[in-house]
Amino acid sequence: MSGVNDSFLAEMQVVLSARAQELRSTLASMQAASGPVSPDNAIGRLTRVDAMQAVSVRQALARNHEAELRLVERALRAIADDEYGVCRRCGEPITEARLRARPHALSCVKCAEPSTR
Repeated sequence: MSGVNDSFLAEMQVVLSARAQELRSTLASMQAASGPVSPDNAIGRLTRVDAMQAVSVRQALARNHEAELRLVERALRAIADDEYGVCRRCGEPITEARLRARPHALSCVKCAEPSTR
């Protein structure tokens, strides 16, 4: 059973769906721009190093976006399964304030703290 009311749940579903679409779009454009730096390009050695570093940064950012997308998709599944807003660890409700700040949160603040793991 969900730990939030219906209007808040509908609001969070819109927020999460929009974020999922934004992440998918960003990942698609990043994937197109993250190809390897060809040694055939007529650029200087330092410029090539800069280009390779930029690709590496884009790839790391893409991994972060992919991880966030997985969390957002899990939260959307939790909404569909009527489990959104319930801590996955302790089963207590997740506060509305936490869900507003982090809509894809799967645990309450107490269980998310490193000292409780």
